[in-house]
Amino acid sequence: MISQEPIYGIRYVVNAGQGGDMTRLLAIAVLIVLAFVLFRYRTNEKVQKVTIITLISAFLIYTASIMIAELTR
Repeated sequence: MISQEPIYGIRYVVNAGQGGDMTRLLAIAVLIVLAFVLFRYRTNEKVQKVTIITLISAFLIYTASIMIAELTR
């Protein structure tokens, strides 16, 4: 945590860490496990497609957020 100078008499604190990254990684891991279970037990094809699209989208959003976070430093 980085403590900044007061602005208009209000002191604010900036969190310098990447706390959201672990949450995103955990969510992606859960989606991977869900995809494995759905494919293992031969679930409906439409549900499988939605799961894979969601998994790929989550990974792309995670990658984009990391790139944006690194570029803004």
